[in-house]
Amino acid sequence: MSSTSTHRFIANCLIALFLAASPLLDASHIKVLHKVILNVTLDLDGPARGSYIDPPVYVYEAFEKSRIIIPSDVFFEVFSMTGKRIARIGRKGEGPGDFRFLLAMEKHKGCYYFLDSPHKVNVYDANFLFQKRILLQGAGTAPYAFCLGFLDNLILVGQRWTNEPFQTEKCVSIYDLEGKLRGAVFDQKHGWEIYPENSLLHPVILTIGNEIFFAFNSIPIIWKLNKDGSIVNKIILGGTWWKKIAFEAKKFKKKRSRNAWKAINELALSGDLIQKLWNWRGNIVVQVVRDANEDPRNLFFIIDKDLNEAGDLVDYPGYQFCGAGTFIYLGKLLEIDKSNREKIVEVLQCDCVF
Repeated sequence: MSSTSTHRFIANCLIALFLAASPLLDASHIKVLHKVILNVTLDLDGPARGSYIDPPVYVYEAFEKSRIIIPSDVFFEVFSMTGKRIARIGRKGEGPGDFRFLLAMEKHKGCYYFLDSPHKVNVYDANFLFQKRILLQGAGTAPYAFCLGFLDNLILVGQRWTNEPFQTEKCVSIYDLEGKLRGAVFDQKHGWEIYPENSLLHPVILTIGNEIFFAFNSIPIIWKLNKDGSIVNKIILGGTWWKKIAFEAKKFKKKRSRNAWKAINELALSGDLIQKLWNWRGNIVVQVVRDANEDPRNLFFIIDKDLNEAGDLVDYPGYQFCGAGTFIYLGKLLEIDKSNREKIVEVLQCDCVF
């Protein structure tokens, strides 16, 4: 082989390796419709203390009037699209309307449901007036909840049970709107087959109409479920770009015996994670936390609800994905003022054009 041929061969090999190891990033089909600057209150005393794997904000659209809802650890704020703060609701505590650690928000039939750790839901009307608190009830020890969705008048909660033999193999519990347990679906064995470690199997749920979509945050698979929880089909995501969590059972067990929280946190951040599933105009937006230990980024890609081929993984330069609804939202932290307990965030309201 000649010197020129050798160099060309090596170059082609390097290009092939690069393409195999890198995600396909394409922001060309993102169209920015509106830009808004928000002064979001910091919760410096909250349990998460501004976890660095989170985006600058989380954006949830309100039902009407183009409001933006920004949750903190123990309260949430409502803004107009001009950046004006409309309301700040909630506080740290255990009483009705208080929050211990705000986990997720969903809209259902004109009300807002905020999931609070470990197993409470605060309900507000369309004007953000507190209505009631729902305690998710179990047969004994309550679950630790991670996410929620709605199916008719039922609440679906992705959770991990403790000391409940009859429930520990199920990942999704079903409650009525008063918090009474009605059943549980989806076997955890689908996750155990990949990661025999319960702390890595945080459930992620999305409901679109009467369809249920489920994922474990550490595994690049989305399952589509019937109303009864049976599996319709699934799609394996990520291809060559998904970075698997580096789980070594013996090493993890030793670290966990010394400091359980640190061991679990380091393990979870050693690979890519599905942070949340969002509904964007009847499609699924998959939010991915990438390389959180080294270069934390929140990326996303879109897949139709029939789980056909997924779109490209999108990394919009300088911004992080932070929400989806009628529109897709991207955010960038501009400034932190700890003395005034505020962070100034730029949010882009975007469309996705194929």
